[in-house]
Amino acid sequence: MIFFLDIDGVMVHANPHRHVEQAADGFYVFSSAAVETFNNIFVAEEDQVILSSSHRFRYIIVEWKKIFLDRDILIGSLALLDDVQQHLNYRFTRKD
Repeated sequence: MIFFLDIDGVMVHANPHRHVEQAADGFYVFSSAAVETFNNIFVAEEDQVILSSSHRFRYIIVEWKKIFLDRDILIGSLALLDDVQQHLNYRFTRKD
């Protein structure tokens, strides 16, 4: 299966009135409930995750994989929405 993953409101809360804790690597600490849910839903070798978050521009794939791994999430197949769009020669918006 292919899953599109957002960060804000999914892996971290989206409440603008609450501070989002940052890890030593400078990126957000993911909610423990989100990590547990993610690990129960996704099968690393079988599923592809496409990062659709606006944060996707901050890091390259290798760095994203390390960020996820440091937060106890193993993703075997990870792509950025823009990489998929270039392959298809079409530019999707996040809404699409």
